[in-house]
Amino acid sequence: MDAGEFLQRIYDLESDIVCKEDEIRKIHEDMIHLKSVDIGQDRVDGGQPLDIADKVANLMEVEAWLNTEWDELIKWREKARSLITQLDPGVSKSVLLLRVVNHRNWKKIAAIVHKSEDYCRHLYPLAVRDFDYLLATRFPDFLDSVEFKEYKPNNTK
Repeated sequence: MDAGEFLQRIYDLESDIVCKEDEIRKIHEDMIHLKSVDIGQDRVDGGQPLDIADKVANLMEVEAWLNTEWDELIKWREKARSLITQLDPGVSKSVLLLRVVNHRNWKKIAAIVHKSEDYCRHLYPLAVRDFDYLLATRFPDFLDSVEFKEYKPNNTK
């Protein structure tokens, strides 16, 4: 893993969490609209009836995944913050903090640093290179020690 992949993984982790939070909201909405199913009645399609218990089980699995990912994100985001803050002050440092640690979009970053979006996008790989240099010179073994956990659901089916 290189510095860019490390920073991208943190950014992607937060994006994944946002998607799972949307999934949880959708499951809650589905549960509100789901009627009780009479499993004693015959079904023509032969499929399994979907009831509230199925939705609750799904919700619990998604929430377990989400909790694991939040713990992982907080851990690595704080580590990234502590490393990025060791860069020399400037727009590069601000762009990395805003993009990776604060998960801001390019438009918001540009407004905060008073530069154009194109300039911020151009500056980002240069800032990543500065971050890579920092890691290589002051923390040479850091990237070798980085391991992101992967959540594996308990699949009993």
